[in-house]
Amino acid sequence: MTPSETDHRRDSLISSVTPVAMAFVGLVVIFVLGVAYNHGRTLQQETANAETAAIETEDAAFCATLGITQNSFLFARCRSGLADIRRAHQQRLASDAIGSF
Repeated sequence: MTPSETDHRRDSLISSVTPVAMAFVGLVVIFVLGVAYNHGRTLQQETANAETAAIETEDAAFCATLGITQNSFLFARCRSGLADIRRAHQQRLASDAIGSF
């Protein structure tokens, strides 16, 4: 076999392996992105659940300092008022963020 035949055979092998290798790399990238997306969604849900639990604990503690028991009508009003305060605070933060741009 001459050197040019060897070079041609090697180039042919490389050109046939390259698309397969690129397809494999593409599939690996898609898999990794899928796993990262799924993990991100899971973390997002866990964070939201933790925040909800923290807010419930904070609300109960604050309302208890006012002498309001958890099973009373006033407790529901207390929590509703705290939710309104949090919502207004979030709106102020959002408008401040928009105003700073």
